[in-house]
Amino acid sequence: MGERAADTTEGNPPSIPPDDYIHDDLPHGSRFEDDTWDYQDIRPLGHPSRWVRFARIPAGYRNDVKLHVLLQGRPHHPVAVLAGVAIRRKVATLSSILSTVTDLAILTAWGESKGLRTFGDWNQDHANDFLSDLRSGKHREDGRPNGPSTVRHYVVALKKIAMLAPLAQHPLSFQPWPAENASNVAGESTDKGNKTPPLPWETWQPLMVAADTVITRLSPLIIDMQRAFRAARPSEYLSRGVTGQSAVDKLQQHLDGGYLIPLHTGVGRSKHQARGGINFSQIWRTLGISENVRKRTSHNYTPEAIQLIEDAVAAGRMEYGGLMPTEDTWAAEIGLAEAEHLPGVLRAACYIMISSMSGMRDSELQALRRDAFDISAVIPSVRSMTYKSQEVGGKARSWWVPSVVQTAVDALEQLSLTGRLFSRSGKTGQGGEGGEYAFARDLKSFIAFVNAGPEERVGRGTDLDLNPILLRPRDAINATSLRRTLAVYAATYPGAEIGVGIQLGKASIRATSGYVRDQHHAATTVITDERTKAIRQDLKRLLFSGTPIAGPSGDQLENIRVQVISDPKRADQLIARVAENYTLGVVNDCAYREKTAACGPGGPKLADHVCFTTDCPNAVLHQAHVPVWEMQLERHDRALDASNLHPALETNLRRGRAKIAKELRALRPPELLGESE
Repeated sequence: MGERAADTTEGNPPSIPPDDYIHDDLPHGSRFEDDTWDYQDIRPLGHPSRWVRFARIPAGYRNDVKLHVLLQGRPHHPVAVLAGVAIRRKVATLSSILSTVTDLAILTAWGESKGLRTFGDWNQDHANDFLSDLRSGKHREDGRPNGPSTVRHYVVALKKIAMLAPLAQHPLSFQPWPAENASNVAGESTDKGNKTPPLPWETWQPLMVAADTVITRLSPLIIDMQRAFRAARPSEYLSRGVTGQSAVDKLQQHLDGGYLIPLHTGVGRSKHQARGGINFSQIWRTLGISENVRKRTSHNYTPEAIQLIEDAVAAGRMEYGGLMPTEDTWAAEIGLAEAEHLPGVLRAACYIMISSMSGMRDSELQALRRDAFDISAVIPSVRSMTYKSQEVGGKARSWWVPSVVQTAVDALEQLSLTGRLFSRSGKTGQGGEGGEYAFARDLKSFIAFVNAGPEERVGRGTDLDLNPILLRPRDAINATSLRRTLAVYAATYPGAEIGVGIQLGKASIRATSGYVRDQHHAATTVITDERTKAIRQDLKRLLFSGTPIAGPSGDQLENIRVQVISDPKRADQLIARVAENYTLGVVNDCAYREKTAACGPGGPKLADHVCFTTDCPNAVLHQAHVPVWEMQLERHDRALDASNLHPALETNLRRGRAKIAKELRALRPPELLGESE
């Protein structure tokens, strides 16, 4: 248990018994009186912390902050129920609890700096001054200005502290900002549209191509590197091994067999080893010779062995790296440093690919385990745990993904020594699987690897022909932005090819609608112009291509095609007019006409996941949609192959299959479709 410190300030007597437990799921854990609370038993996989330390909270505030945190984990505590105090409906997650403690630590430290020893010393003017300092960055030393969303968190915290008044030792004597909600006080927009901007196409497309290249082309050698790294003798064993004449004989035997003396590559944690110097530790690891043969103070010092090594180098019998041979031209130098560094690059590539193609949150990625990829379902899926809006332990669920994700999952299973795929388990797995995976650290290595030239890249070797990943100061690569980017671009450019062998439409994810819709254009303003250009370009390509156009509105576009071909001078004008009401979609495009729209007035709703597809007179199909319809056809075929189908379900499936086959037949010849006439 943690150390205990009594609050000597005057006030109401404590309302919670000192020996009361702190969380509904931790009845045998830390107690209210402890100044360090341990949440290990409810800590999600990959979560960075298990502790809440109240020693950083000023003594006058500590008991009330503890009360607030306890009611996060026990919202229906008997004492709170009897007092009519309810600050939340469900038990908080560990992330929420830690975030609350951090906010309250900053808030109470500010109060202490202003001479406010308890919450009872505050008034409305103090609360207003605190928000003013938050906005200007003066709320703490070396602080930075905070935006409305952050300010809202502190407004909520103060309002909840006020709700604790019947139980608090030093209650607030006022209601902060009565009759105003936290968003209004903070000046935060109440728009419901997602505000996370997608990554620019010129950043995201090279990022995805590089991730795919690392996973599909480079991963076999990287995995072999890691195996060699783990098999190498650890540093603490280097003093063991043969010495004296036995060391000389062993070294001579290997040199006669073609052994090359390894040289430092200039990569690694130590800055003291210059490139080109003899890597003695690699020799001791590989040949089983004791490092003491080089120590003058050791009775096993063997200068003959050192002279033999130096003579071999002088004769040109050396190589950079020396951990393992390789026939891959992209990595010409493989030493221990490369074998330790490059698995992090591969791990970052897998994180990028899985996050982008599945839409999983960071907590869900952190919880990925072995055998997560399921190919038995109609649509391949990845299984993990989701924690948002769930109970403390989370809930198992699956995410639909394109099959390209399977390669990433397979690579992670080979990298990991534990059941958890994104674990930092150490060289031998002794670190366990509970630690947080710090994606930002590996992302830095990944971008540096991609952007470096062949002579500066870790491992050196030939050029990988990858475009550089260029980031603006405001660009952030994380699970949220990756999830958001694919969702927006899949709704905007369903026919675009991102360089991983599939179109965006086929990579479309089952994301919450807020990620693909953008009512107020808070995020997609950065691509509005590009979207208009893309629609016009796609229409122009479609109309001049001569490929089949199907769907209820296919005839309308065929009429436009005739006009464009017969009078090319009017082509741009006609295409621009059609593009004004034309929207690209994953399953179908929409030539929107309000009078005939099955989705109703207000414009196309493809990005809102509201579309009646070919049951709507406005739907248009062409070659970009064929992969999705083929996938649906295959899905129906698999379902129909199942035994013991209910007759009504079978009838519906056959009706749906006939509809799909009809549209595909209009887009492709029967022999390509595999349909019998």
